[in-house]
Amino acid sequence: MKTTNKRIWLGIRKRLGRNFSLFLLLVMMISSVSGFLVTADSVLIKYDEIMRDGNVEDGQFTTAYPLDENVLNEIDKLNVYVEKMAYFEVKMDGNNNLRIYENRKVIDKAVVTKGRIATNDSEITLNRLYAENNNINIGEKLTIPSSYFKDGRSRTLSVVGFVSTPDYNAVFSKNTELMFDAQSFGIGMIDKSLMDKAVQSSLVYQNGYKFNDKVNDNTAKSKNKKILDIVSKKNILMSFMPKDSNNAITFMTDDMGGDKPMMIVFFCIMLSVISLVFWAISSSIIAEEAGIIGTLMANGYRRSELIKLYLSGPVIITIFAGIVGNILGYTVMTKPMESMYYKSFELPNFEPYFNMDAFVMTTVIPVVIMLSINVICISRKLRFSPLEFIRGALTKKGRKKARNLPFKKFKTRFISRVIIKQKGDYAVMMIGIFISSILLFYGLSINPTFDNYTKNTREGMVSNYQYILKVPVELNSEKTNNGAKQMDNNLDLTSRGVEKLTISSSQIYIPIRGEKEDISIIGVSENSRYFKNLKVANNPEHIIASKSLCKKAGLQIGDSVDVWDKFTGKKKIYKIVGVYDYPSSLSLFMSKDILNKNIDKEQEYFNCYLSDHKLDIDENYVATIIDKSVAGDAGKQLKQIMGPLIGVFSTVSALFFFIIMFMLTKLILEKNSLNIAYLKVFGYRTKEIKSIYLGGSTFVLLLTIALGIPLEIKSLEYISLIAMSKFSGYFEMTIDKKSVIVAIIVPVFVYILIMVLQMRKISRMSFAEALKNRE
Repeated sequence: MKTTNKRIWLGIRKRLGRNFSLFLLLVMMISSVSGFLVTADSVLIKYDEIMRDGNVEDGQFTTAYPLDENVLNEIDKLNVYVEKMAYFEVKMDGNNNLRIYENRKVIDKAVVTKGRIATNDSEITLNRLYAENNNINIGEKLTIPSSYFKDGRSRTLSVVGFVSTPDYNAVFSKNTELMFDAQSFGIGMIDKSLMDKAVQSSLVYQNGYKFNDKVNDNTAKSKNKKILDIVSKKNILMSFMPKDSNNAITFMTDDMGGDKPMMIVFFCIMLSVISLVFWAISSSIIAEEAGIIGTLMANGYRRSELIKLYLSGPVIITIFAGIVGNILGYTVMTKPMESMYYKSFELPNFEPYFNMDAFVMTTVIPVVIMLSINVICISRKLRFSPLEFIRGALTKKGRKKARNLPFKKFKTRFISRVIIKQKGDYAVMMIGIFISSILLFYGLSINPTFDNYTKNTREGMVSNYQYILKVPVELNSEKTNNGAKQMDNNLDLTSRGVEKLTISSSQIYIPIRGEKEDISIIGVSENSRYFKNLKVANNPEHIIASKSLCKKAGLQIGDSVDVWDKFTGKKKIYKIVGVYDYPSSLSLFMSKDILNKNIDKEQEYFNCYLSDHKLDIDENYVATIIDKSVAGDAGKQLKQIMGPLIGVFSTVSALFFFIIMFMLTKLILEKNSLNIAYLKVFGYRTKEIKSIYLGGSTFVLLLTIALGIPLEIKSLEYISLIAMSKFSGYFEMTIDKKSVIVAIIVPVFVYILIMVLQMRKISRMSFAEALKNRE
């Protein structure tokens, strides 16, 4: 074994360039995927940490007046703790709003990320994102106008720290907003001594509550209802929001998870190419060392020992690449990945945590695949006898007559024979070019895809405003002193361009996602002003699907679809009888009267208004307001979050292409070193030899680009459907002309660089040495 052990390290040193390229390829793949997966899971750990350390609320409510002791005592009997969280909102420079709270003591406590908490009436602490986005540093001064204080004096407060709070993990100023804005809205924390000086009329009386014991969902709903009843009887309830309805708390966890499939798809594509490269290299090494293998076998070495010998090199390279890749993944690569989340969400300071899934996926799996491929390849090759190895006769096909090629020019025939002889290597090269181009297309197309989603969502909005209501409320209703609503059903909405809808929150199973996804069933009246050309069926079992839903769920006209009510879990089966172009959401359409009957509501029931102008509706009755001008901002937010990932995709795909092409062209040149030596003896110049042996690679590159683009685009559409399946809604991959041009230019430019390097290799090849080592 000492002899074979020496050959392991000798083989690694002898093919240092090839092995280093393979090492670099693995490190690049492992570090990028490991960095992302580690960051994603570490961010979730940090989310759980802020919810735990900050003692996140179980709900909150706002009243018109401060709560008295009687209300607090009644709620306390339910084993629920209430903390008063009154705030006032200040208009700052640059049209920014700063919501200022007193330092919390028990519920929704601030977690300091830098500096400290405000401790006197001349200090303030800001949420981290607002400070970063507005370039506010610790030690700077903020001025609060005099109108907010009882004594009529303005206050200049010193910023002493940055914090994150669990109830503003995503900085929504209103729960009815579709998307948060951490640029123009922020949170401030001040000492009790300063809050006591605030003008009472400027205060909003928010209260947070926390269950003192662990409760299940049913018990939580029961307690929420009891709290609602108690407060409504004793005060004017302005708003009530359980934790699971609070976007500022739940948005991040709902948003996360969509980008993991994208990175896993990216990893699988790269791993498939690396597997083929492993195969090509193993075959090349065995063919190159056939004489040595034959000699070792003749001297009594068993096939199992030879398999171990030729497996050792790739195993060592892969293990070292795994170690280096994970070190880089946990250090360097977590930085760009971290910014994806920390530029959008309020979280404690980041630190990476060990991720077993990432380790298995990026280190164990590549080793297993490498072992499997090499064992198969080496075992197949070692079926030959020692004599056949010594002779280099590693084929059972026998001697074949040379093919007659249709080309007249010698050079063209020569290039063709080189391609035919090395068809396996060129096949791997074509696959490498194809998959590298897909990766490059993917990186280039993410921005246009999110831009197109934003554009389509806005243009697909049928009205300028959409008001989704908590309960039906007429436009001219007014609240009485006990908070009840008075309705006047005689208002002529049609003349005002207002239309009522019924929207039912439902779910359907999405095969590509592997789970249910939230959708909306929209009940539309006949001759709808806004849903033009939509002919809803009168059959209660028939339904019309939006085009985006059909694409994501793989549905078409005539299919039956199972629909579950999101809250009751009841299932209904509908038959799709039409498709409507409505890119704003994943939706099903039916008659409003039929939908009301299906969900056990009265015929006149509704829970949504459509209008082209703003409506005056009490916010207490509004669940969400969708404004056409900001619709599609989710696409902008995703684009901002995934910006660093886009750069990683583009950079890695270009490097991946370079390494694959460099390794395979180098492999082809090394296999043909004897023939190149003959050409030099016959007087061929380096330029001519280059055109013959690199001409085949050039032909394969151009052919793959020319024929591959349509197939790459088609493949990318399917890959993107898988990669973006976890995102809510439907994102259709958009590939613009600019992306196509760049996807052509980058491989050609990289290949020119490779040709320059390989030209130098050809010019330095010693034909005397090659002839000396001929068979």
